[in-house]
Amino acid sequence: MSNLRHPTRDALLRDGLNQIREQRGISMSKFAKTLNALAHAMAPGKVSKWVDLNSLIDADEYASALITWHKQVERWAAGTTEFPAWLEEPWVTALEELGDEGTRAELANRHGYLAVSRHSGKGDAGSLMSGVGNLNKASGGATVLIAKIACDGVIDGDDLQYLPEAQRILLDVAAQAMGMADVMKRAEAGLAKA
Repeated sequence: MSNLRHPTRDALLRDGLNQIREQRGISMSKFAKTLNALAHAMAPGKVSKWVDLNSLIDADEYASALITWHKQVERWAAGTTEFPAWLEEPWVTALEELGDEGTRAELANRHGYLAVSRHSGKGDAGSLMSGVGNLNKASGGATVLIAKIACDGVIDGDDLQYLPEAQRILLDVAAQAMGMADVMKRAEAGLAKA
């Protein structure tokens, strides 16, 4: 089980947005546009009271709809409006599309699950090579922290500061490996049909 750094799932999702905005310079407007497209694709019945921005041609209608949607996203992001359950999947997918690498895994870990890292592509070598790079990056980070924890031969109070991050990185390593296995499984199934 996760150490539950965030008290609620929506707090975790809001933090994921804050992270990509701070670390990657993603604007709230870009996130709102991405979220709008995904929410309309993934939960069309729930999001029907807001306009699908991709369906608009008229510039004035688009600007008005974008402002309305943007304000709603800001309210969800600030926690001033209840975060609906149907929004979780589009939100985390929007975060991933904009560069987030850990929110889905942390959400899954809150309930004792292991998230599979999503690799782009259709099971091609490019997505596998991307996965290898991500796996190496994550396992390198895990190796450094494990060395700090185990260097004196015991896990004790001196190691407490490293344990949460080491657990998170190890779960990321597992998620990256499972994601690569999933790419290979899909490729194998496609080749078997051919």
